[in-house]
This record gives sequence, C-alpha cells and structure tokens, in this order.
Amino acid sequence: STRSQPESLADVLETLKARGVEAEELLAWIARLDVEPVFTAHPTEAVRRSLLEKEQAIVKALVDRFDPARTPQERAIDHERLRMALTSGWQTAEASSVRPSVQDEFEHIGFYLADPLYRVLPVFYESFQHELARVYGIEAELPRVLRFGSWVGGDMDGNPNVGADTIDATLRAQRAMVLERYRAGCAWLARRLSQTEDRIGVSAAIRERVAAYRQRLPKAAARIRPRHANMPYRCLLTLMHARQRGRWCRGLCLRGRVRSRRRVDRRQPRGEPGRQRRPVRGASDAMARPHLRIPPGAAGRAPGFAGPRRRAGRAAGRSRLGRA
Repeated sequence: STRSQPESLADVLETLKARGVEAEELLAWIARLDVEPVFTAHPTEAVRRSLLEKEQAIVKALVDRFDPARTPQERAIDHERLRMALTSGWQTAEASSVRPSVQDEFEHIGFYLADPLYRVLPVFYESFQHELARVYGIEAELPRVLRFGSWVGGDMDGNPNVGADTIDATLRAQRAMVLERYRAGCAWLARRLSQTEDRIGVSAAIRERVAAYRQRLPKAAARIRPRHANMPYRCLLTLMHARQRGRWCRGLCLRGRVRSRRRVDRRQPRGEPGRQRRPVRGASDAMARPHLRIPPGAAGRAPGFAGPRRRAGRAAGRSRLGRA
C-alpha cells in the first residue's frame, strides 16, 4: 500500500493504530484536545494587505495552469495576470514607513482569519473525519479541536494606544467579520439546496423554523419569490441571511475602524453570532438522509474566532489537553 504523507492526519492515525491505540481511547483524547495558535500584535509583522492579495493571485494563476482544459487564450491571460501581480508586487514596499496603527494590525490579522483560515478549517475537519473512517472505520462527530486567538486590539501591556475602547471596537469588528462570512455561506447554500417539497420529505423542525422566521421577519419573507415558496431549505437559508444582514448592518460602521482612544457607541446590541449555528445544525441534521446528503462542511463551520488578548508578545502557538 502507498505510504501516507509523513506527519499528516492519515500518517498520525495509522501510527496510533499500529501502536495499539483503540478507537474508544482515541476519541476520548480527541475530546480533550484544544489547539489554539495565537496571532501576534507585533507591528513589524503587519504586511500590506495588497501584497497578500497579490500572493493569492499568483497562487491562483499557478494552480490554473494545471487545468488541461484551459485554452491557449486563457493561458495567455493567466500569464499576464501572473506577470502583473509579480511586477506590481516587487515594486511595492513590504511595509509602510508610518508606524502601523491598531486598525492596520487588525486588518492584517483579519485577512488570515476571514479568508484562508475560514475556508481551510472546514476542509480540515472533513479530512479528519474521513481519515477516522478510513483508518478506524468509525463515523464520529468531531468536537472543536482547533481555534485561533489574537492579541491585536487587546495588547494593553505592549501598546500604549490600546485600551478598553480598542478592545470593544475589535470585538465588534470581529463579530461583523464572522456575520459577513455567515451571510455568504447562507447565500451559497440557498442557491444549491433547491429541493422542492413535491420531491422530498421535510422534517417538522425545518417547517417550524421557516414559519417562525416568516413571522419574525415579515418583510424578508415577502421578498421570497413565489417560485421558491416550495423550496423549504432555500426559504430557511434566505430568511437566515436576512436575519444575519440585520445584525451585520448594525456593526458595519465599526468594521475597519479600530482606532486608538476613540469613543465607541455602546448602545448597539451585541448579539451572538454563535446562535446562528442552531438553525444551521437543524438543517444539516434534516439533510443527513441519503437523498439529501451534502458535504459535511458545506454548511460552514465557524473557525472559532477568539477575542483579543490582554497580553504582550510575539506570535505564539500552544496546544493543550483540557482537564478530564
């Protein structure tokens, strides 16, 4: 058999099984596992966001070259985009001569949290579940084993410009960031889950949730197109999208405005983005039947945004085992 990539999930699980670790013992350890890399607030690590986006464009152009179906014209366009990103990249200074503000630091960390990490984490959990099924033959619902923390906006020991107002503004900006990704996920799912009631059975929980949302959000319910009325999952996700938009708009004016010693309006309700998981999980459970099966990560998995930490220091990563 082909050997798995060293130090990959597959390699680790295969090694544990070869050493006699049973599935029950492994699941007990996984339940206690808590890995939390922490992003630094050190200003020298704040790279221009435009350079990070150029790096993404370069990688995309390189990946597209592996597609044998692309035409010569498409390959020529890919080459020009790659050349433009490379040229404009080396012609841009990596950092500004102006000392980065708390806002600059937050935008730098937010780039990683809201884009690559948010997209990669569901794939990580799916791969973990897949390898557990392949190596141990078990289907397990994994707990949260990986989350991320950040000192940006809360580094009160190392940055004199950080205080209670920047902590509050950073938390609000993180909240708006999560809600924006939830909205995008709901819109993505709503376009794909087009099942109609005449072709499938719908659980009572989904019907009750849709009815509750229609009563709570009558304007949003009225905007649902009549030809979508018999698509229960699409209706549910459309109404969830509308609910999240209301929360997101309340915090929109605060996003990207993490400024030092600036007064923040505390009258706005905080809300809890985590509450959105209940209807998402309800829809996921209802769609777990064979005729409605969708990829486990399609509904999205919140990456576990942690609030700013009141500590100083450089980048740190830690993994710990919780108490039994």
